[in-house]
Amino acid sequence: MGIMVRFRLMGQGTAVRSTLTALWDVADVDSIEEVDEQGAHPRDDATSACTVDDFNGELHDIEAHAMTDRAATQLRDRVEHAARAHGIALEFVERF
Repeated sequence: MGIMVRFRLMGQGTAVRSTLTALWDVADVDSIEEVDEQGAHPRDDATSACTVDDFNGELHDIEAHAMTDRAATQLRDRVEHAARAHGIALEFVERF
């Protein structure tokens, strides 16, 4: 059945694409796809004043399917590392 990992990336298109490319090296991940059109979305948490404009980029809603718990953990770790390396913001979410 697997685990769906959902997250948002906020940044320039080339940095987002590079971050997503880094995820394909994780074993037992069988799909990674953008589920919404690029552009600004309202944030669902009222505690943060951060907006897409604060990151000088676009918002990308991503769903990745991992076939095992271990793969899901590795995927989360990899996306955190890649987002940091490419200077983009990352937010894990339960749903979009």
